[in-house]
Amino acid sequence: MLQARFSYEDGTYVEHPFCHFVLQDGTVIDSCYEHHSFPTAQNVTLTVTDLDTGATGQDEQGVQGPGTLDVTLDVASDGLSILWEAHALYDGTVDTTPISIAITPSENVIVEDSRVFLKTTGTVNVTEAGTYTVEASTGISFADVGGCGAFTHKTIEVTCNSDDH
Repeated sequence: MLQARFSYEDGTYVEHPFCHFVLQDGTVIDSCYEHHSFPTAQNVTLTVTDLDTGATGQDEQGVQGPGTLDVTLDVASDGLSILWEAHALYDGTVDTTPISIAITPSENVIVEDSRVFLKTTGTVNVTEAGTYTVEASTGISFADVGGCGAFTHKTIEVTCNSDDH
């Protein structure tokens, strides 16, 4: 997200700014706030004009958007157990961001230590057979504001083995 911040050296806020971004690839954006993809680094020039006074200021910065964030999830069942393996992938690097697991319906899940839901691999038992949804999620924050998240989910049918009951 491009966001122009504009004030005079004395801290006075510009009440009515006109913002003009020029991207290295030639794209022109006439807005003070804009969502734009930056898959590779490029220089961005911002010119702000105070529409009340006509004063202008200009700055150039290198900008690059975040990498790709994704989550993988494999689930299996064994009797009344649900097993998972989940991984967070940030720009091709595995498990650099934390994973969080949720299973629904949660009231059927037996948990001895809730920290198991923060692990990339885990096993929990359930109280009854049925259909369960396992969700894996991750997120990453950037600087003071912004970030992104990713999640995926899989549904699994848990069946009782005849030897279990």
